[in-house]
Amino acid sequence: DLVGLVVKMSAPTVLFIDEVHAVSKSVLEATYTLLEDGKLDVITGSGSEAMAFTQECPHVTVVSGTTRPGLLPEPFRARCMTFTMAEYSDEEIATIVSRVWDRHEIPYATDEPLELARRSKSNPRRCVSLSQRTLDFVAVLGEPAIHPGTVAQAMSVFNIEDNGMEQVDLRGIDALVNVFNGK
Repeated sequence: DLVGLVVKMSAPTVLFIDEVHAVSKSVLEATYTLLEDGKLDVITGSGSEAMAFTQECPHVTVVSGTTRPGLLPEPFRARCMTFTMAEYSDEEIATIVSRVWDRHEIPYATDEPLELARRSKSNPRRCVSLSQRTLDFVAVLGEPAIHPGTVAQAMSVFNIEDNGMEQVDLRGIDALVNVFNGK
């Protein structure tokens, strides 16, 4: 599929592969000549009717994203320039929270998005999930809005501490300290 997609591209194109760590090793290996030389080795047919040719693809730029770079094969990583994105600030996360709540047309107290942002571990997906869970919490209470203190109350019910830690985090830390003796 990747080869067919790239071969069809004729104008300058950016091919973005999200969660590249989940792509099979054989697919990543197929991209090596694309990454190095702007070419793709293509095999058509099978058995005695198989034919190989090289497709020039100088117009394709490959960009990939991952949260787990350690899962990428070393030959793939060696062919890539690596950039690390800065974490989101609490204010940026609070903006995301506000947008979620605005889309649902739920009024909220001014400081509540920032309160939720502080518990999101600088993670946009987590903040969206917690924003939606907070909306569910408010709906269960039958409240028409998110009032001051609502986020703290909801997070307490969800067992999420002020710093965003949950029971699973605490169990992991406990195991590192007590089971593995800090190693």
